[in-house]
Parts: sequence; C-alpha cells; structure tokens
Amino acid sequence: MAVTDYDVWAMRVNEAIRSNDKRREIPVAVRPLKQILLRFAAECAAIAGAIGRNIDTVEILGTDRFNTLDGFLDEMLKFKDFSFLEYRYKLPSQKQPGLRFKVETETPRIGVHYFKDLVFWDVDQEGRRIHYEPILFELSQGKITALPHPALSEIYAGCANWQLALRETLTLPFRYLFDFRDFSLPAANPTADR
Repeated sequence: MAVTDYDVWAMRVNEAIRSNDKRREIPVAVRPLKQILLRFAAECAAIAGAIGRNIDTVEILGTDRFNTLDGFLDEMLKFKDFSFLEYRYKLPSQKQPGLRFKVETETPRIGVHYFKDLVFWDVDQEGRRIHYEPILFELSQGKITALPHPALSEIYAGCANWQLALRETLTLPFRYLFDFRDFSLPAANPTADR
C-alpha cells in the first residue's frame, strides 16, 4: 500500500470523528461508546500509518471500513458484539498474520484476536481457527483501559497508557523482525469460525 493510501485512510477516520458532532439523531445512550470507538479507530489509523511510512518491510492491509465508519457504528452498536477493525500484515517471511478487534457492547470492551497466518490458518482438532488474545481494552466510564494478558507482561511493561499498549499490539505481528527475544503468545483460543 502506498504512503498516500495511509494518509487518505487516516484522513477518513478524522473526518468521521469530526462529522460525529453534526449527527444529532444518535441516541444519547449510544454516544459515549461510539465516541470512544471512533477515538480508538483514529489511534489505530495513526499507528498503522506510521508503520506504513517508516517500516519498508511491513505492509498493513486494513479491511476496517473507515469510509463508512460513522454509519457502520450506528448500526453495529445495536448488537451484543461485532468485528470492528481488521488488519492483515504482509511480511518478508511470506506469512500474513492478522489482528481483529472485536467489540462487545454489553460490557463495553474491545478484545484483540491475533492470528499467526491468515493464509494458512492454524486450526484445532475440530477444524476451528485458532487465535490468541494478547490484550483486552476495557471501555467503561468514558475511558479506555488496556489489560494485557499476564503472559505478555514483559512486552507491555513500559506502556503507561492505552495508546502505548495499542502501539505494542499493532507491532506484535512483526516484532520478531527487530526484537529477537522469544515472546510466547498466550494459550490459543479456538474461534467459532470454521
């Protein structure tokens, strides 16, 4: 993806955030969670854009629907959970790991699902796709709180806020290119996908 694609992508998120103030028909009860999700998406876009501009060996493909994010959230916030953002990484190793950010609305939070390879899926004995859950972002009282998996405490040790934890999360698929220490992912959790 060209650098200009990332710039357009980030611009669309910012436009969606600014246009949110103009939309008065959104129920007041939905507004706080929607605003938090738009803020989270804007931070993801900024981090992905910085990666794309500064790390030539990593290409991030986003299928996160930024051009329709505002309307998308209005509809999706009616459900108990939904896939919010998805990133696929193209790496020099030819592997294509990915991250999926899944929103749960009843207890507001964003779960992160990390897949080792989206081309050659790891599956369990029943054929279900295997993913790892490195971190959870709680969305309560109008703020975002990062809750990393205890097994990854060394990776997230220097993260004083949720933005730094998000940056570390978005770099997990290619961290090994720059950090040769062995970081084991938390135990696998099969998804319901087949």
